[in-house]
Amino acid sequence: KGLKYIQGSADDLPLDSDSMDILINVESSHTYPDFNAFVNEASRVLKLGGHFCYADFRPAEKVESIRESIEAAGFEIEEFNDISPNVLLALKADEHNRDELIKAHVPWWMRTTVKQFAGVPGSKFFTDLSSGETVYLHIISRKI
Repeated sequence: KGLKYIQGSADDLPLDSDSMDILINVESSHTYPDFNAFVNEASRVLKLGGHFCYADFRPAEKVESIRESIEAAGFEIEEFNDISPNVLLALKADEHNRDELIKAHVPWWMRTTVKQFAGVPGSKFFTDLSSGETVYLHIISRKI
């Protein structure tokens, strides 16, 4: 009750300013053309004290710039965690299930690409996350 899902562009949210208590963004911001525009828009729509909850992966050398962008947009970071080890454990634990789903639902000629997207062990994403080249972040921040 009281929960509402709204779809819109990340850098032009169809929401009034200072109207939201919480904004959640999971595994999508790595595709946005302008991360700073996105976090500024998140700040615009959140009420003072509202929370921005974020989880996504980035190249290790971009991690500090993510922190800086969030703070510059008017947020105080309450939690900033590298959850890469947990994500790797989950990817390993679910490997068999994802392989079976891919075999059952994906044409043979697309399976290699889909396995890369799914992060199965041996994929570039899995390898980069294992080596530390890619970092999976979990961030909770509050608009100040």
